[in-house]
Amino acid sequence: MEKIEPKIKKTSRRVHIQQKLALAVFRVTTQSVSLAFASDEHLRKRLGFDSGHATERMRQAFHRLEQKSLIRRDLQNGRFILTAAGKGYAKKLDAYERITVKKPRTWDGKWRIVIFDIWERRRSTRNRLRYLLQKIGFKKVQHSVWVYPYDCEEMLAFIRTDLRLGGGIIYLVAEGMENDKLLRVRFNLIP
Repeated sequence: MEKIEPKIKKTSRRVHIQQKLALAVFRVTTQSVSLAFASDEHLRKRLGFDSGHATERMRQAFHRLEQKSLIRRDLQNGRFILTAAGKGYAKKLDAYERITVKKPRTWDGKWRIVIFDIWERRRSTRNRLRYLLQKIGFKKVQHSVWVYPYDCEEMLAFIRTDLRLGGGIIYLVAEGMENDKLLRVRFNLIP
């Protein structure tokens, strides 16, 4: 029987590399002229590739992005250009990279709880949601129950809409929680 975990990690790593490259091409073409003429070595450092196989991984990722019609090669200078679909994809990635929640000076004593139930056939969406919750700063209580101490309703509305989750995600605000001392420690809320 084939092991599932290594296969998922490999696929996740490929998608992560493709996302980083699409985001880099987006930023190069729309925001940073200095990166447009960067060397491969500089791009590898900027994208976080430290292994000796980075160039091969980048080539494969560019090829996959081309197959998905997210980028195309400019025939005049050989550089990659985002397609219209690629620009939309990269803008969405850029928005997610910039996601932050403004933390107030004092905690209001309420817990924000996210509960979700996403079908197995939408596993990639479920994994994306978990990644975003973790990036925002949520802490996992159970596999599909996450907690955060600050108001983030607008952020979750954006994520719910973008990932097309509808009723598959529930946002709760709780005055208190049983045995929340450990969570207070994890969020540095104990004076």
